[in-house]
Amino acid sequence: RYIEGDRVGGLKIGPLATIRDVELSSTVRDGFPILHQAVSKIRSVQVKTMGTIIGNVCVGTPASDVLTALIALDARLRLIGRNSGSPLPAISLCKGPKLTHLEPTDIVEHIEIPGVQGPSYGAYINLTRTLPDIAKLTVAVNLFMEDGVCADARIVVGAVAPIIFRASAAEDSLRGRGLDHETIDRAAVAARDDPTTTPIDDIRSTASYRRGMVGVLVRRALEAADTKAAAA
Repeated sequence: RYIEGDRVGGLKIGPLATIRDVELSSTVRDGFPILHQAVSKIRSVQVKTMGTIIGNVCVGTPASDVLTALIALDARLRLIGRNSGSPLPAISLCKGPKLTHLEPTDIVEHIEIPGVQGPSYGAYINLTRTLPDIAKLTVAVNLFMEDGVCADARIVVGAVAPIIFRASAAEDSLRGRGLDHETIDRAAVAARDDPTTTPIDDIRSTASYRRGMVGVLVRRALEAADTKAAAA
């Protein structure tokens, strides 16, 4: 039940660490705020106190707040017994809704989040019918800035495809550019129109509404990250 490390050296989250442990961790709050924002979106304190971070991730739901944030942070799952303990990237965990690439004999030893050497700024946003409900859209952005220019970007979208994914065209549109309104709008449209963005109609939302809100939430998340960068 451990949360070890720091922003520069990286973080390890043990298999018995609960969602509430992560939410209350000052290391997570100060060093990896995207993850802190994501777990804070889970409203039930009872659920967060009982459920583990690794258990939440291994469900494999495309609406996972936690997994969306971890993908934006380039997190990996360290597995015992397979390929000499080679890490499984969080983005490669799922192959469909609640279907993962984990084998029946796999044990996840811990989650690894790599350290960050330079300045990065991120934001996490989700969309729900009611606050305690499961998200009908999740968005995490993580920007790596150099002299006011985006050197690299992670834009992660969940609940609008069979798996959580990175909007690669939107990421590409940001690299090498300053984050003015035109650039942010272009990235938001690219995420909305990404071929992987294939929402469905279900009890929580219509497909058309979800698709439209991808652009809205990506824009809001990028604006929030840009505000943090400007204030740094």
